[in-house]
Amino acid sequence: MTRIATILAALVCLAVGAGLAEADDPAEAVRLYDEGQAAFDAGTYDAALAAWQKSYELSREPGLLFNLAQAYRLRAAPGDCTKAAETYRRFITQDPASAQRALAEAFAQDTERCAAAERSAAQPVAAAPPPATNLGTTPVAGTAESPPLLTRRRTIALGVAGAGAVFLIVGAVNGRQVNDLEGRAHELCGTEDDVCSDFAAANEHLEDARDKARLANLGFGLAAASVAGATILWVTGRAPADRGVGITPSVGPGVAGAVVRGRF
Repeated sequence: MTRIATILAALVCLAVGAGLAEADDPAEAVRLYDEGQAAFDAGTYDAALAAWQKSYELSREPGLLFNLAQAYRLRAAPGDCTKAAETYRRFITQDPASAQRALAEAFAQDTERCAAAERSAAQPVAAAPPPATNLGTTPVAGTAESPPLLTRRRTIALGVAGAGAVFLIVGAVNGRQVNDLEGRAHELCGTEDDVCSDFAAANEHLEDARDKARLANLGFGLAAASVAGATILWVTGRAPADRGVGITPSVGPGVAGAVVRGRF
């Protein structure tokens, strides 16, 4: 410990001595302070830090923070620069009117620079990239991308096919209704030899049946046309084969580059 450090610690001792009397256990706080001072003077900073920390916990005397910061700074163990800088700043905050404030600020700046250097040294160093591997003269085969299954035209084909399914259902429903209406008409009038009980109703059923038959035929026709159109769109909507140029890596003894492959 240098003579200057000893003098600085002694100066703080004067302020600390007055504050320890207000501790919850003044006698124990003073005893721990004296124990820490003796250890500090002997250069055993671990013991000084332990004793002064306990004394501070009992008394909350700001001057002890300066002593603790001094011990961290002079111990100079890994991470002590950061601890010292933080403790100097705590001392300045708790006792801004202290006569040792200027000294604390100067020491804080020095230890903060030291703390920054510690943090820089702790940063992991990026590993160097592995050396290139010689894989021989055979080019690496490239993998061609498969053409998409659903092109825009094929998507339209699916929509047309769906519409065809709807038309088919319409045709089937109307065809069933035709059979039902014709059956009702025959129930009313029967064969030519039978007397027609309700000619007007039977004739109305037959007219409705003819309308339904036209709708059924239209539905079946549109369904067939939709299926045909969807088939054509699906077949012609196939994505064209990749005819572009592919680039595959190639490495060999003394060679590293790319090989251009493709059909023209």
